Amino acid sequence: MNSTSALLGSEPIGKLLLRYSIPAIISMIATSLYNVIDTFFIGHLHGSVAVANLTVSFPLMNLIAAFAALVSVGGGVLMSTFLGAKDLDRAHRVLGNLVILSIAMGVLITIITLIFLNPILYFFGATEATLPDARKYMIIILSGSIIIQLYFCINSLLRACGHPNFALIATLVTLILNVGLNALFMFIFKWGIIGSAIATLLSQLIALVWMLWRFRDENEEVHFHKGIFKIDWKIVKDCFSVGMSPFALNAAACFVVIIINISLRKLDDQDAIAAYGIVNRFLYIFLMIVLGVSKGLIPIVSYNHGAGNYDRIKKTLTLASIWGIAIMILCLLCSELFPNLLSNMFSKNKALDTIAKEAFRVIPICYPLVGFQIIAIAFLQATKRRIPALILALSRQVLFLIPLLLLFSHWFGIKGVWISMPLSDLLSSALALFFVLYTLKHACRAEQLKNNSNNHINKQP
Repeated sequence: MNSTSALLGSEPIGKLLLRYSIPAIISMIATSLYNVIDTFFIGHLHGSVAVANLTVSFPLMNLIAAFAALVSVGGGVLMSTFLGAKDLDRAHRVLGNLVILSIAMGVLITIITLIFLNPILYFFGATEATLPDARKYMIIILSGSIIIQLYFCINSLLRACGHPNFALIATLVTLILNVGLNALFMFIFKWGIIGSAIATLLSQLIALVWMLWRFRDENEEVHFHKGIFKIDWKIVKDCFSVGMSPFALNAAACFVVIIINISLRKLDDQDAIAAYGIVNRFLYIFLMIVLGVSKGLIPIVSYNHGAGNYDRIKKTLTLASIWGIAIMILCLLCSELFPNLLSNMFSKNKALDTIAKEAFRVIPICYPLVGFQIIAIAFLQATKRRIPALILALSRQVLFLIPLLLLFSHWFGIKGVWISMPLSDLLSSALALFFVLYTLKHACRAEQLKNNSNNHINKQP
């Protein structure tokens, strides 16, 4: 058994969670910076109208990420679980099946979305003014859906196989390339919003080729070889069932942004749409940091769940929860103390700044609780509590936020849009606590049964 993956069952939890979380955090920050970089360049070159155009396309970007999560997160959990159970044959089949699924998913997304692109963008909140640029941007992005799906899938499998640092380096290379290519295409070539989209895809393609090359190494515990590229419907089913909750989480985020854009469009306030885009991108960075911690948690908990090490599972959950809450407290402090500075980073429009300042002060009030909720979802995924994970993933942005959003936007206008978000965070976090305590209760019972069985065996002559 490769010592790299075996460390998941033996190394001290604090050191192990740091080892897996820090690369994942940096990786997730880098991923979130794609949208921030695009917004920064486009906002300073073309103003608040262009930012509103990009905000309209953001839900579709979330939807692409949702399908990537369906495959990559589910596959990563399966890979870690099989490595923990020392089942290398099925671990290799996960690798082959996920490559096939990612390619198939990318092709379907490209075909379906390009055919119905205009109606989709109108549904997402586009207007006659914002449609042309949003359409140009998304045609490029959607044409490269295969690249995006494979990129996230292979990166996730690298972490699951015990190579979080390599996955991190690949992500940082992607980010650096994205910044450089954005500057080149937009400032030098003057390609505008199209140049930003091309920069995003080209940077991911270069990193993807490099990551795929790593899996060609036969000295690796899991690597490409003949016979693994055959569909195993059991693996596909398990991958989708585990990945359904992160898929639902991303899809719900997509749907909520649609509802918010539509609500703000009905209020006839383009500056409010742009302000939400700015605030959303800043807060998204902190969400990605906590998601990085959750990604560090998943291989540790999945491996030890497969090995039956319940004490290590509980320690990992506790430490990750503390980190998640602390990170979101920092997010809240930044938003409350420096709203003007944050808004001015993206735009010099005074009307937009006033709206964004209010949004920065209200939206993240309950974000410390969201830090725990994100960790809770990852914990439920890693322990294969699929239905609770799915319900919890949907609760914050669908079960609670959408009804509150529709009511409060009608009653209080733009302020109602902002207020509905922390209220939904509060309700969904209470649900997260219930599911975690219930799961831990069953884990304690399973650990007790295991200990009683071991004691019985030891007492036998």
